[in-house]
Amino acid sequence: MPTGTGKTETMLSLLLLVRCSKLLVVVPTDPLREQIADKFIGLGLLKKFGLLKQEAHNPVVGILKKRLSDADEAKKFIDSCNVIVTTASYLARMDEAVFKVLVSESSHVFIDEAHHSEAETWFSIREAFQGKRIIQFTATPYRNDGKKSRAEIIYCFPLKNAQREGYFKKIEFHPVYEWEKGEEDVAIANKAVEILRKDREDYPHILLARVETKRRADEIFEIYSKFTDLKVAKIYSGLSGKESIKKAIANKEYQVVVCVDMLGEGFDLPELKIAAFHDVKRAFLQLFNSLGDLHAQSMMKS
Repeated sequence: MPTGTGKTETMLSLLLLVRCSKLLVVVPTDPLREQIADKFIGLGLLKKFGLLKQEAHNPVVGILKKRLSDADEAKKFIDSCNVIVTTASYLARMDEAVFKVLVSESSHVFIDEAHHSEAETWFSIREAFQGKRIIQFTATPYRNDGKKSRAEIIYCFPLKNAQREGYFKKIEFHPVYEWEKGEEDVAIANKAVEILRKDREDYPHILLARVETKRRADEIFEIYSKFTDLKVAKIYSGLSGKESIKKAIANKEYQVVVCVDMLGEGFDLPELKIAAFHDVKRAFLQLFNSLGDLHAQSMMKS
C-alpha cells in the first residue's frame, strides 16, 4: 500500500475484526515503534471516523525496548498486553528463553516495512514464528538487491489508484537559478523559507532541507539558523541527542529540518510538505514518497 493510504489503520482494523488474542507488531526503527504503538493505544482514526464506537475499549499495548531478564518476566509482561510492539533488532538480541516465550504466546504477527523481511535477520525472525498467522505490510514493493518476498501477496493497492483517489496531489516544482558561485545554498534557502512562511499563514507546514553529507548538513543548518523566526533542527547518524531531536521533530517542535538523506522509513509527519534539495544526486522519488499525502513543493540547485 503506498505511503499515506492507511497501512496502520488496516492493522488496527484487522486486530479488531480478527480479535487477535496476542498480537506482535515488528517494525524497523525506534521512532516507528513509538509511532505505531501510539496508534494502537488510541486505535488511530477508527473512532474519529465513526468506524468504532467511542465506548469501545482500547487495547493494552506493551512496548518492548528494555531487556526482559528471564522467561518468567517475559510471560508476566506478555500476559498483561493485548498488543506488543518492538523492533527486529530488539528481537534479534533477545535472550533465547525469552524469545521462545514470545513465540509461544503470540497468536498473530504483523511485520511493518516488510520489504526488509528477506534480509537475514528479519527472515530468521519470521521463520521462528512459522505456524502463527503472519501478515506483512509495506509501501516499498521492490528491494534494491532484487530479492523478492517469499510471502504470498494477498492485497496490493496500486499507486495509480492512490493518485486517482486523491491520496497524492500534484507536486509544485520551484527551480532556483543562482549564477554567483557559492551563493546557491543561500538562494535555495531563501526561496524555501519564502514558500514555508506563506504556507504557514494557513497550515502548520514543515520544511525539509536535504543534503548528501554530515559536513553539508552542518553548513546548511547555519544558513537556515539565520531565519530567527523559525526553529531549525539538524539530524544525521552519529549526532549527539539524535533520538530526542527526532522525537521533537515528530512533535512538530521545529519548522525546518536539515537532514542527510531521509528522516527514516515509515516516519509519519504529514505536515512535512516542502522539500529543499541542496544536493540532488540521488533519486527524487525516494524523498517525494516521504512527503505526506497532499502536496509538496521543492527547490533544487540549478
